Amino acid sequence: INAEYMGGGQCGIPLFHTFRMPWASPAAPFYSFSHGLFHVAMLSTEHPLAPQLRWLDRDLGALDRGTFPWVVVAGHKPMYTSTSHSLGHASLRKSIEPVLIRHEVDLCIWSHVHNYERSCPMQRDNCSTTGGPVHLVVGTGGEGLHNFPHQRSWSLRRIQDYGYVRLTANRSALHMQFIVARTMEPADDVFLIKK
Repeated sequence: INAEYMGGGQCGIPLFHTFRMPWASPAAPFYSFSHGLFHVAMLSTEHPLAPQLRWLDRDLGALDRGTFPWVVVAGHKPMYTSTSHSLGHASLRKSIEPVLIRHEVDLCIWSHVHNYERSCPMQRDNCSTTGGPVHLVVGTGGEGLHNFPHQRSWSLRRIQDYGYVRLTANRSALHMQFIVARTMEPADDVFLIKK
């Protein structure tokens, strides 16, 4: 479902009223949950970031990484992408990235851009050997696919196809696969290893 086109284009209003999220209120549409070895924090890139960043800092700061070794942050608009639709949002990188790095977030998952793209571990617009989250853009449903005219050094895998991501983990490794919908086969298959 491409929410912005439902019900005459009211920016996801039908979706908002159909699928309830566990946020505190519609004015604060961000939340977190834990599942297995994962802790996932959901942000809204469509709402003011300052209160979300204060909440995210507290949420991740209180997290027991022994219980939840894999931390994922997700939102709509991507921080990094190299498609014709968007080159990523510099304002998101400037505001969110310091919190992600401080709390050693492992993975960020974004949508908005209708393709699949995987980055290297990122810090301040560059690949990092000292840590930083890997960024996945997995906005492959709904609208037509976008082109990749810009080659970026941090962009390790780009797939112009529909599909979904499968994540499995143990305490030392996170296995990420992009499954192409038309073949049900992995087109990207990579592991993140805990140091």
